[in-house]
Amino acid sequence: FPSHDIFSLCGVDGTSNFLGQHSGSSSAKSRLKNYELGKLEVTAIAAPQPTTPASKSLSSKLDDVTMLLESENFTQALSDLKRMDKEFPNNADINNLLGYASRNLMQYKQSASYYTKALRINPNHLGAIEYQGELFVKTKKLAAAKRNLAKLKSLCGVNCPEYLDLKQAIGKR
Repeated sequence: FPSHDIFSLCGVDGTSNFLGQHSGSSSAKSRLKNYELGKLEVTAIAAPQPTTPASKSLSSKLDDVTMLLESENFTQALSDLKRMDKEFPNNADINNLLGYASRNLMQYKQSASYYTKALRINPNHLGAIEYQGELFVKTKKLAAAKRNLAKLKSLCGVNCPEYLDLKQAIGKR
């Protein structure tokens, strides 16, 4: 993150911005764990909540869906993500993954709308820019895919995973 972006996140939940910058990077997530001090309690008098599937955190739910996506269970992932989208509306990460699952189910129109929404929420979401670019390749919109590649290059350089993956998807086209 450029320093001015970090300052804008002071005092707010930066999870979506972090995941947008480091989507799919297990090394970034594992490094971040070293800095975790614990869970922030909102009020000292809050009654303890039982841990149920319904009370899982967004991060935990995203991890569960990511496992479904990695095992190519796109139908179940899409169903879970739609429920999450109701529980956590206007979340760029959820919309990005809704787009990814839809794209892999060849629901290209829905996929496009999810990526558009993710990028409206967070215009610099690296994962959404990459995945939208891959959708553009699939739907033969090569010029648009190359614009996404150029945007990734300006945001994270030529060595970030999102840039490299989209560059590979575009290939020699």
